[in-house]
Amino acid sequence: MRDVIIIGNGIMGASIAGVFRAQGRDTLVLDAHRPFSGTGPCGGSVKPSPLTGLSHEDEKPILDTLDSLFGLTMEKFLIHPSGGLLKTNVWQIGMDRVYNSPHEKVEDSWIHSREGFPVVGYSQGGETRKEGCRLLVVAAGMGTSLLVPAVHLTAKHGVSFRFAGQVDHPFVQAWAPYKQITVHNIGPSEIWAADGSALKPENWTDERTVQCKIRVQGAMGTTQEPISIREGHRSFDSSGAKPCLVQQIESRIWVAVGAGKFGCLAAGWAANQMGKVVA
Repeated sequence: MRDVIIIGNGIMGASIAGVFRAQGRDTLVLDAHRPFSGTGPCGGSVKPSPLTGLSHEDEKPILDTLDSLFGLTMEKFLIHPSGGLLKTNVWQIGMDRVYNSPHEKVEDSWIHSREGFPVVGYSQGGETRKEGCRLLVVAAGMGTSLLVPAVHLTAKHGVSFRFAGQVDHPFVQAWAPYKQITVHNIGPSEIWAADGSALKPENWTDERTVQCKIRVQGAMGTTQEPISIREGHRSFDSSGAKPCLVQQIESRIWVAVGAGKFGCLAAGWAANQMGKVVA
């Protein structure tokens, strides 16, 4: 009998697991590494915003939690076009620490029993296993509603690119209303870039990915091809919960999902909220 099982090792699940482990709880994280994970394209920017519904007082414990789990660095972004006169400081998460946080890679998982203590079934290496737990947290992005049908989510498809090298000055450049090209360093030898495009998955095409790539190459002043292209689906909670949905669905079963574009900040908030749950 585990203390906690978490389904999903994106930024949400990894953050919650980190808080539980820091409390000494026996925590198992399962992740199917499905394509179009919402965390896959993430650049690690922690974006405070009035749209999250969080106050400045809320933000400090969130930043403290994210820093203790993954390490935060501060980057000074130039705002283009401004001749370099406008600048803003942005906290960045070490995303490699998120991806590499302890978890079990599985082919699939399901909630085997909902009576009494939850039992989670999963397939791994051609074998089917079961694990019981005192507390189950489903933080599987768009896959959450497959496991917990009561949760209603909508998706937006987006893309980011990684280039070899480093930029001297990370920057944000508006190219359309509410759309910005963001370019910054991620790790010691890679650049992360995206243009903020987000559409319903059914409206996304390969041509849109090419358009996004050309747009960020132009802003960077390079013809260099990216070393990787990462596409994913951000999950948005249909109820509009801010900054995301953290809710007890059944006895000992919770969901944490639906942060949309504010995933990093919401993950720290959700981790702090879940850390108060006693099972």
